[in-house]
Amino acid sequence: MNAARIETRRLLLRPPERADAPAIRGYLAQEHVRQYNCLGKLPTVEELERILLHEPEKQFSIVRKEDGLVLGHIGLEEDALRFRVKSVSLDYYLGEAHTRKGYMLEALDGLLRYLFLREGMEAVSARAFVENSASIALLEKLGFTREGTLRRAMRTFQDKYFDDAVFSLLREEYLAAHPPPGWGT
Repeated sequence: MNAARIETRRLLLRPPERADAPAIRGYLAQEHVRQYNCLGKLPTVEELERILLHEPEKQFSIVRKEDGLVLGHIGLEEDALRFRVKSVSLDYYLGEAHTRKGYMLEALDGLLRYLFLREGMEAVSARAFVENSASIALLEKLGFTREGTLRRAMRTFQDKYFDDAVFSLLREEYLAAHPPPGWGT
């Protein structure tokens, strides 16, 4: 997969840049984000720059086109639950001030279109802590199917366990709900 730039109505998804690190670190420091991931120690800006620039084809900064503000981040990882299937797993977050405005729905919708139509993915998966009702509702709205619950999926650095709701969206499901222009004619 190559590094990509994806435009939606209000957003630009692009590979992270060094200048994004302070904003992204600020979001990672928010309890709103930290409560649903197992970051441990917050990386320094310099450490985060290295992480963000390491595999640009697997990461996207979510940028508001109107003013260039970085709103959050989407990462792509190997889907370790699938074998010999062209697939990725999503992780994502927004700064708290940018939630409940449709930004992540718009960003993931644009990314899914790219992954299925341009990259030929067969499946896209995502996991969310079962307590993260907003993320679960988002995935369901995007057409993902809840496949089950992965019990004790994560243990925080404070020794608290979390179960994950496991979701996937198959290429044919996506195409049935979002036919490309000229599809079937």
